[in-house]
Amino acid sequence: MDEIVWGLPAQIQVWVIHAPEFMKTHGQDHTAILNEDEQLRSNRFFQQRHADRFTAGRIALRFILAGLLDTHPKSINLVNNERRKLFIGAQHGKTLHFNLSYAGDYILIAIDRDAPVGLDIEQLNTGFEIEPMLTGCFSANEIEFISGVSDNGQHHRFFALWTRKEAILKLTGLGIGDHLPWFEVLDGSQSTEASTIGGRPQQDIHVRSFEMPQGYIGSLATEHRHATIAFHKFDVPLNNL
Repeated sequence: MDEIVWGLPAQIQVWVIHAPEFMKTHGQDHTAILNEDEQLRSNRFFQQRHADRFTAGRIALRFILAGLLDTHPKSINLVNNERRKLFIGAQHGKTLHFNLSYAGDYILIAIDRDAPVGLDIEQLNTGFEIEPMLTGCFSANEIEFISGVSDNGQHHRFFALWTRKEAILKLTGLGIGDHLPWFEVLDGSQSTEASTIGGRPQQDIHVRSFEMPQGYIGSLATEHRHATIAFHKFDVPLNNL
């Protein structure tokens, strides 16, 4: 688990958003920033908490991208590929790689100018029953690793490995499926067929795990071997729309 470094220049930038706090300050401005489809999606959530989290994530993403592209947040064209992975439209003339992840009240957004990035955050829930999920999600070596400590330690290891797998699959755009046990994410170096994780990349994927405040665990996947990662608490004034 890596120590979080806040606010320094780095190859990969990760923004941390606390959705309830963000919506209290900026939620009233969402119609000036989100497009019609995003507003409709927000309105479809049954729980207001989930609607607020989606809205906060999209507002923050649009402001981060707008700052990098020197444009207005609402003008950012966000498109999905055939695997429903979100990209910036080609008309902006720049390539920026990004990924979002949600859990509980928190949102993470990672930006990399040079290569695809995958990101996942999960809340450490020690009441979650992990036993039924082990054989469907992890290899024999991974199950042995998870089971080799006491109950709370097992949950910590479960969510650490789960976020690593999610981050890799979000980098490739493949998504969760029955292939999860077929690639390992233990510390060290593991090999797998490219098709198992979506057919790309051709080179290695490097995964970094970290602990967030309030009992959250996250992982970030990148093609950079020695990537520097900096974290930022998102705080952007939305007055000049």
